[in-house]
Amino acid sequence: MGSSATETTLTMLLMAMALCLLVVLLLYRRQRKLTELLRQESRTDHLTAIPNRRCLFEVLENAVAVASRYQQPLSVLAMDIDHFKRVNDRYGHGGGDRVLVRVAGVLRDELRKADLVGRLGGEEFGVLLPMTPLPAATAIAERLRQTVERLDFGGMYPGLGVTCSIGVAEHRAGEGGDALLLAADQALYQAKSEGRNRVCVAARPVLEDDAA
Repeated sequence: MGSSATETTLTMLLMAMALCLLVVLLLYRRQRKLTELLRQESRTDHLTAIPNRRCLFEVLENAVAVASRYQQPLSVLAMDIDHFKRVNDRYGHGGGDRVLVRVAGVLRDELRKADLVGRLGGEEFGVLLPMTPLPAATAIAERLRQTVERLDFGGMYPGLGVTCSIGVAEHRAGEGGDALLLAADQALYQAKSEGRNRVCVAARPVLEDDAA
């Protein structure tokens, strides 16, 4: 009788321990999912659902490291929606948000799987083009410009149409991600100063390695 009671108690203890272990495991998995979700949210632009500035810069630095190590081409685009303030003034912030979401969507859809588009802030986007030399990057930029120009926003915002200006720059030996994006941004400024709705390539002095 005593032996049977002891076995029953032991069985109950083992079941309780197993249950506790299961609860701990479930809580651990739930915490991991929550942590991953928070990490993703910290790297994603909440409006457009594409990578944010922080994520884009992290990936850019890694892409620069890979391009430098293996001597692979890497290009960057800096893109800005033209006269975006006018869109907000005429159609309200709802119209402006719709433009940002649509533009982000078409950029994502038009690019290759290896490419990455992110929102740098406001109406400016950045695009990373791994394994892409300058001529190919310029052609991609022009295709994106034309796609944005053809966007139709439907009956909700009659007459709404947008264009964009794009600056293009290719990675150079010894150059960091910040300098590369700055070169693309300067080309973007040139495109805007020349009348907008165009693509401009970063004007940079020829390096000895490039001239050889």
